[in-house]
Amino acid sequence: MTLTDKMKAWEPAAVWSEAGEGMFTVPAEAFRGVAERLKAEGFDFLRSLTGMDWGEEGFGVVYHLEATSTGENVVVRTLTPERERPVLPSVCDLWKAAELNEREAFDYFGIRFLNHPDMRRLYLRDDWVGHPLRKDYDPASNPLRMSNEVSKDSAPTFELQPDGSFIRGRNVLFEEEEYVINVGPQHPATHGVLRFRVSLEGEIIKKLDVHCGYIHRGIEKMCEELTYPQTLALTDRLDYLGASQNRHALCMCIEKGLGVEVPERVQYIRTIMDELQRIDSHLLFFACLCMDMGALTAFFYGFRDREKVLDILEQTTGGRLIQTYNTIGGVQADIHPDFVRKVKEFIAYMRPVLREYHEIFTGNVIAQERLKGTGVLTREDAISFGATGGTGRAAGWACDVRKRHPYAVYGKVDFEEVLFTEGDCLARYMVRMREIEQSMHIIEQLIDNIPEGEYQLKMKPVIRIPEGSYYAAVEGSRGEFGVFIESRGDKFPYRMKFRSSCLPLVSVVDPLARGAKIGDVVGNRHVRLVPDGGNDRDLGIINGPGHALVVERPEILHRAAAAAGNDEVRDLIAVGIADRARDLRRGLRALHAYRQELDLGQRIPLAENAEHIHDRRACGRCDDGDRMWVSGQRLFVRRVKQALPGELFLQLLERDIQIARAVCRQRTAIELVRAVAREDADAAEGDDLHAVFRAKAKL
Repeated sequence: MTLTDKMKAWEPAAVWSEAGEGMFTVPAEAFRGVAERLKAEGFDFLRSLTGMDWGEEGFGVVYHLEATSTGENVVVRTLTPERERPVLPSVCDLWKAAELNEREAFDYFGIRFLNHPDMRRLYLRDDWVGHPLRKDYDPASNPLRMSNEVSKDSAPTFELQPDGSFIRGRNVLFEEEEYVINVGPQHPATHGVLRFRVSLEGEIIKKLDVHCGYIHRGIEKMCEELTYPQTLALTDRLDYLGASQNRHALCMCIEKGLGVEVPERVQYIRTIMDELQRIDSHLLFFACLCMDMGALTAFFYGFRDREKVLDILEQTTGGRLIQTYNTIGGVQADIHPDFVRKVKEFIAYMRPVLREYHEIFTGNVIAQERLKGTGVLTREDAISFGATGGTGRAAGWACDVRKRHPYAVYGKVDFEEVLFTEGDCLARYMVRMREIEQSMHIIEQLIDNIPEGEYQLKMKPVIRIPEGSYYAAVEGSRGEFGVFIESRGDKFPYRMKFRSSCLPLVSVVDPLARGAKIGDVVGNRHVRLVPDGGNDRDLGIINGPGHALVVERPEILHRAAAAAGNDEVRDLIAVGIADRARDLRRGLRALHAYRQELDLGQRIPLAENAEHIHDRRACGRCDDGDRMWVSGQRLFVRRVKQALPGELFLQLLERDIQIARAVCRQRTAIELVRAVAREDADAAEGDDLHAVFRAKAKL
């Protein structure tokens, strides 16, 4: 029995429309039952949910569903003729991805979803007048407001009554006694795009509430008044890390509606550009992740290599971030004469550099302890939330659009869909790092085989898509990016919906954050540690991210706030290994050239173990091999001083002076003098102090 036959059996009133790619229309009163049957039939992935205003026909929603086990797709719509108070059944209990998408439909169209737990606006203010994507919306109804919006601790809900009416209720988000803090919108990892309200119990997260729309620009509304070629410019600006991919999806959707098949040369070029864009995005991900965890060396490496990709893109497209390269029927210009050579040179350069990335960051104990086991997402939840891309594949879900629904020339190349099963932060990191390798592998198969031919088809000056609905998707840098177009045969789209790859990722933040520590959500550069029996002290870093992390015991590294230097903690672990019963009551003093002296109140190891501390620094291709690191980062020379017995103190001091002389003699000598001068009453007097000054004089 075909799906069409099943739909007719489930609901005889369901109507199949042949316009465009086709869809079923199900009456609103029967839609909930049909949705449950589709879910039981295996359609477990809600690809897209699009709110619609069909004018006199009413308001409704278009659902794109996919069965992950078979790859079968179906498009279903439902609607209500009621325009004053449109009501439809919620499906967020069947597909968790629907929760934020239904809020979006309520925000844009005013559609109330029965039994939805949170019918607040998603992007706009609560005091916004009207719903902007309605065809009769008046923009003048909302003058500029400069007042702050007050966050509410409850959300409205709507419940259907036996008589057919519905009542409005309230769902409590935060109780009065809960401790709630704000994270964002200005935050190192969000850059003003969203805000979290987080309920805490100590430093453990109980729940998290997402507030979006801080840079919302109404692009979907703008598209209704633009011709199809004019809409292309907006897709680049949706995400500068996926400009080529987003524009590719829109061009594919328009070309599908027109029935146009672009030249093979164009398909090759588009594929290569998409993969270069993917490398660009993943390199920025790597760099920013390292920066947020304090590994500045890796951060600079990532940005350095990303610039090479941007240079290649700029030479052909004319843009570094916003390329505006893909056009309907082709690309705006042929590739640069040096394009092939430079791409091949970049790949040859990048492969050994990737190994350096893993040496400098991936294998670091701090990265491993911080990422492993943090933010675990199951495969079932990834599918239900629609969390595609590296997030879904890290949970074991094979969701790559390039494999599920091949487009361009992805069906002609051999590449691996990188999958992990752990579903944690480390798995999501590893997926993206290995996808860089796969992107280079794809490019290598294409770069020497770009066929000759046209790079642009001749198109009509006015483009009109035949009446109907169309959907096209690409594998963006962060997951599936889709474009839905409903056309009435005009030169303007009647409705254009962009299936964001990031909105589903926002929806999973709450379940991932619950039970985790606030430090796992906030990329905080002010590292805070609470040692046994000690006080919580803010290290008060002034310059740069977290330079002065001192760890008392190794177990404090487990999901603690990240250290700044990628190897500093390895040296510092030895500080806390001493037997606690024999701990000295004296504290370490952190000396920093750019800030005042701080008493960290930490214990020091026994004198007999101190001689081994300096030799336990990390080896290999990390910061230790960098002359700048030797000059400015020698932790125990520069930042930590200890009271040691006379002879041992002199031995360590003389060894460090000899090393420092080869790098930065004067600065090292000054800081050594400052360290001794700040020693308290237990500092050695007489010969030890004079020896230091004699060493300074020799320098």
